[in-house]
Order: sequence, then C-alpha cells, then structure tokens
Amino acid sequence: MRIYKELETLGFFEWYCTQYGGLNYTQYKEVYDYLPLDNIIRTELNACVIRFFREKHEINGRIIPYRVFNDIKYTYYCPYGVTKEVSATTETYEEAELELIKQLINIFKL
Repeated sequence: MRIYKELETLGFFEWYCTQYGGLNYTQYKEVYDYLPLDNIIRTELNACVIRFFREKHEINGRIIPYRVFNDIKYTYYCPYGVTKEVSATTETYEEAELELIKQLINIFKL
C-alpha cells in the first residue's frame, strides 16, 4: 500500500497545509512512500498522519513499546468499531507506525 497516495485521497495534505502552512511537503508527496522508514521527513509526516486521524476523524491509535528479555518490541493498537481492536507486534517503532497508519486508513475507508 502506498500510504501517502491513499492519504492524498482522504484529504490529509489539504488538512496538513491548513495546520502547518509554511512547512509545505505536499509538492513532493509522490516520493514519500519510497523514503526509508526512519527518514526524518517521513517521521514528521507520520506523526501528523496519526494526529490527522485523531483530531479530524476521531480515530485513535497508539504504539506501546515493551521488553522481551534484552529486546524492545512494539505493539500497535487501533480501535475497530466499538468492541474490537486490531493489534500486532513489530521489531521497530517505524514498522509499528507504518502498520498503524495502514490500519487507520483501512478503518476510515470502511
């Protein structure tokens, strides 16, 4: 899934420009899906995407770190309907963030 292409159709970039007018990343949006997960631009945009769903669409998700022996893993939680939560465990925060955003997009499209 090309998340930034999907987000464009959901109105994310218009919302982003109204929130952060001077920090306009929208002209390069076609390349964001190809950046490494830990790229600083992608990191900033992903934080804004989670805020976009929370504030504009009242869909909230969260990422929880936890320790397994000497490793830190990340679980993301995303509400689905009233009673069901979707969750999964990943190796890195960035992977959890990406999966959370994919779930938020899928929930919104229902």
